[in-house]
Amino acid sequence: AEDAVATFEFGANGTATHADGSSKTSYTETSGSYTLTLSGMSSVYGSARDAKGNSCLKLGTSSKTGTFSFTVPSDVTKVIIQAAKYKANTSKVSVNGSTYTLTGASNEGVYDSIEVNTSSTKTVTFATVSGGVRCMVNSIAFYTGEAAPVEPELKISTSAAYAIVGGANVQFTAI
Repeated sequence: AEDAVATFEFGANGTATHADGSSKTSYTETSGSYTLTLSGMSSVYGSARDAKGNSCLKLGTSSKTGTFSFTVPSDVTKVIIQAAKYKANTSKVSVNGSTYTLTGASNEGVYDSIEVNTSSTKTVTFATVSGGVRCMVNSIAFYTGEAAPVEPELKISTSAAYAIVGGANVQFTAI
């Protein structure tokens, strides 16, 4: 299984319901040896919380789309962005030019995972689509091309309890 090398959760979880924070023009967070720096922020509000108290960034207003971008380090090959529609509104987002319809709702604390391949394109641009459509972003995770080590496994699919190896019989014993 592949594990994230860094997860950015936009602050500590709280208990407020749909609290809207202040407008942000930039955001930086460090996780281990990785740093996420959001830039080009427009109509992005920090210190927001969903109905379950999860920390989020809220993007967009009733009349403006919200947007941000970031660049990943060279070893990061995949990014997963956890996003949900704001409350029960219909919400679409654009990630590097591809449009996604969000089904998870922040008033239920349910988020969609948007996977972005960053093997060749190291900059990610995220935006709400159409004015008045808002969304919540709960976290961004970085992944490298390295998978977790897998333990070697031997499976025998014959009824014989022995095999001939190099001219000699080898007995197998179940443990």
